[in-house]
Amino acid sequence: MKQIETFEQRQTALKWMVKTAEELSHPLMPAKDREYKLAVYDYVSDQVAQYNEKLYAGSEYPPLEPEPAPKKSMKDWVGG
Repeated sequence: MKQIETFEQRQTALKWMVKTAEELSHPLMPAKDREYKLAVYDYVSDQVAQYNEKLYAGSEYPPLEPEPAPKKSMKDWVGG
């Protein structure tokens, strides 16, 4: 399948994702169609995420997922 390489392709993919999400939420959608569209939706979502990583690489903004905070022991709470 094709990869997203331009900002315009990204915007088109995002519009398609919104439209497809609305279709997927319809309760009467046949299961076969739903499975196929969901697989394509997941693929497009991954492609958008990969493009975003390239687009925002080296920016001053923090990563999407914060690093986990260090775990505290009971000694930190009790003061010992």
